[in-house]
Amino acid sequence: MNKISGIVAATDFSVTAEWAARRAAVLAKQWRCPLTLVNVFDDGLLATVKAVYDIGKWASFNHLDADRARLQALAERIKADTGFDVATELLRGAAPSALAEFAAAQKPRLLVLGEHGEGWLSAAVLGSTAMKVLHATRAAPVLVVRRDPLEPYHEVLVATDFSEASARAARLALTLPPATRLTLMSAYGVALE
Repeated sequence: MNKISGIVAATDFSVTAEWAARRAAVLAKQWRCPLTLVNVFDDGLLATVKAVYDIGKWASFNHLDADRARLQALAERIKADTGFDVATELLRGAAPSALAEFAAAQKPRLLVLGEHGEGWLSAAVLGSTAMKVLHATRAAPVLVVRRDPLEPYHEVLVATDFSEASARAARLALTLPPATRLTLMSAYGVALE
């Protein structure tokens, strides 16, 4: 694995993950930095499913190669749409911890992921993987994408708890084009209210 000083976009091949990849490409192009698409293949989950459901055809199907091909196809679509070269990495393990470890090792400028994956609860709440990655990742600011990027950002809201992590996110937002409006927000809960 090469050191990445650019943007990492995580994908589970859901619609929102593709939106996140496209948003990451727009930002990478603006910042003139590398973009790497990352997918996490959870072979432990696959082994559990195979054990529970004795499906013979699964034994000969190579899911890892299938995910690698899907990842490459997504990278090619992003390049066709944006003209921007995209690298790929296929990780193994549980998505939240694998992404956090990858970000800690690679120290990307930004980690981008979709709001939610393909789960049944996805339309209602921030996805559990996205939430776990937000809590686990300290190495880079995390951008959670909620919709398809039709154009570059014109307004950016950075939530701050006055930590070093939120200061890094604010500094990163300041590197967007000057026409981008930046708002810092902090929420405070009053005890016993």
